[in-house]
Amino acid sequence: MVVGLGVEAFAYEVNPTFIRERYREAHDLIVRAWTEPGPFHFEGKHYDFRWVNVWPRPLQQPHPPIWIPGSGSMETIRFVAERRYPWIALPYSQFEVMKEHFDMLREYAATHCGYDVPPSQIGWPAMIYVAETDTQAREEFEPHFWYIAKKGLRLPREYMFPPGHTSVESLMRPGNVKRKFISLLSSWKEAEEGGYAIVGSPETVRQKLREGIKAAGCGILQGIFQVGSMPHEMAHEEHGAVREGGHAGDPRRVPVIP
Repeated sequence: MVVGLGVEAFAYEVNPTFIRERYREAHDLIVRAWTEPGPFHFEGKHYDFRWVNVWPRPLQQPHPPIWIPGSGSMETIRFVAERRYPWIALPYSQFEVMKEHFDMLREYAATHCGYDVPPSQIGWPAMIYVAETDTQAREEFEPHFWYIAKKGLRLPREYMFPPGHTSVESLMRPGNVKRKFISLLSSWKEAEEGGYAIVGSPETVRQKLREGIKAAGCGILQGIFQVGSMPHEMAHEEHGAVREGGHAGDPRRVPVIP
């Protein structure tokens, strides 16, 4: 369940100061619809439904698992910790900043919610590209990386973070000073050193993923294999499809993490 960025407020003509209020009310409505046999009347500040009656009922009990993605705002971290949900970072900032956000979640959960966040509730979303060699992987992947960085995510700050969308506390947090959004990168060296993407041969990618998982203490690895302008065929091939006599699932192409 995604809180969303400021662009959603503009797209749906919603006052950005109400985004989180609406999000939490929608969350409560969805969970209630999944768990309470209908019909029932839901009357909130932002949503009013005369009859709510989900059918067929969800198979999972008490309800389907809920994962929350976030970019590190204190509001989202607190929301996740208080409900003990798995939290997935966003893939468009450097790895070290993502680790700080994980530590913030762990600290808040331990201090205010009385539990230690297990690795199974920490998620690292990694843009991954694998080829036969490191050089080949970069040559194939880099154009599509810059497409999403410079075109797909090139948005004015006022669209990303309009006034009221994020609290002053989150905006003024020291970690935000170090944060560098992907659209601000100017070289592949920055992208590689910042851990924005994991690119290389199977062995290189395997090693980087192993190190990242250990450093972040995460139990969830969310692989992002299609990026920017990358065509479907190329993303499929990168997954281990036929190439130079290889075959789908060829272990030379898939960096299995033991």
